[in-house]
Amino acid sequence: MSGIRAGRVALCALMVHAAGCRLAPEAPPPGLPSELRTERFHLRFEEGSLDAGARAALLAELERSLAAVEADFSDVTRPGSFGTGRAPALDGARLEPIQVRVVLSAGRCFTDARGIELVASHRERHHATHELIHYLFGPSWHPVDEGLACYLTERLCGPIKQAGADLRTVVALDLERFRSLIPERLDRQMSRVDYDAAASFVKYLIETFGWARFFDLYRGVKRNYHGAFGRSEQELFSAWRERLGRLDLRRTRAYYRFRARSTIGLQEAGAPPSQRRAEGEAVD
Repeated sequence: MSGIRAGRVALCALMVHAAGCRLAPEAPPPGLPSELRTERFHLRFEEGSLDAGARAALLAELERSLAAVEADFSDVTRPGSFGTGRAPALDGARLEPIQVRVVLSAGRCFTDARGIELVASHRERHHATHELIHYLFGPSWHPVDEGLACYLTERLCGPIKQAGADLRTVVALDLERFRSLIPERLDRQMSRVDYDAAASFVKYLIETFGWARFFDLYRGVKRNYHGAFGRSEQELFSAWRERLGRLDLRRTRAYYRFRARSTIGLQEAGAPPSQRRAEGEAVD
């Protein structure tokens, strides 16, 4: 009996083991790698931040934008110069891959001496190119630093919602949402309107005076417009506003589409434009 009982116990144990093997969940397939390296970039991804297709699109945008900057501006770039002194220009030199961190947070993208931090949900807005421009040209002061990043991003990736910075700024002026481009105000907070206006203003400076004189301003003393262009800050602001008026954007369909979208945004926010302006909030 003891042998039979032992056999039964062994058989039961075998059956339980087999059942456990059948019922145990299958191991999940391995996830995407946390890093992606190329000759020019080292991307690190927070788990769940971007799928494979979005990663490929991000890398393609970065490579494309870097190649365009290298082709046109290698003599004036200062890659990674945030707080590290003057870094070497690109000019064909072999540089370490640019570090890009992709995160899931609801914060803002930013650039520092270590590289770029990109919020995953901002990828489709081309914030990667915006931050890459900051990294390549190095720091400056508001509004010329953000204006350059927005202006070149628009040139490289196309305008936001098919409405360029000039048109967006004209709509902001007409809706009384634009306040000023005084650096002390922008240093406290920049709204979407401020970014658009900065891009439009930088575009005016570059198209009027050329890249060399613009970079004299970018690399020079804060607000030294007269030293770079021979005109005062207020004279340049006035000339920029006059140029916007001459563009005759108010007769285009794009103007009315973007104005309608902006007006709806103000209404949905439940606050009058004057209050939104005071708070420095963005509509979109």
